[in-house]
Amino acid sequence: MAGGTTAYSSKLKKMHAEMDSSHKKKVYFFDNFHKKEKALFYQMADIFISLSDYESFGIVFAEALIHGLPIIASCFGVAGSIVDNFKTGLLVNPYCEDEVAGAIMELLLDDEIRKRYGEKGREIVLNQYDPLTILAGWEKFLTTLL
Repeated sequence: MAGGTTAYSSKLKKMHAEMDSSHKKKVYFFDNFHKKEKALFYQMADIFISLSDYESFGIVFAEALIHGLPIIASCFGVAGSIVDNFKTGLLVNPYCEDEVAGAIMELLLDDEIRKRYGEKGREIVLNQYDPLTILAGWEKFLTTLL
């Protein structure tokens, strides 16, 4: 499943067109969907993959984790500050096709690991990024300034 229209959407669609028909029917593209539909897409997915090196915070990772999805992300950039390698997902070299493919196959073929990573990721997001937790952190910090 690929969501949104990006600079590389046409490349992905070209690769899809060249796929074996048995695999082609397992890939879906959703262009220009409404934000309210995003949760449904997360619920339909088994894993979340984003190999971008240019995320500023990585809200997409937090969104995927809160939906219980294990993540495959770039080992470069911000992903490593959100995705805990071998605990909530797998960090890979996005320029190494074999490494990316291996990570995808590992998660798709091992239900136990996929479930464990997804549960741990959801737990981390609920504990670290919960608004009340963030507020408590700010209160503690601001108290030190008084």
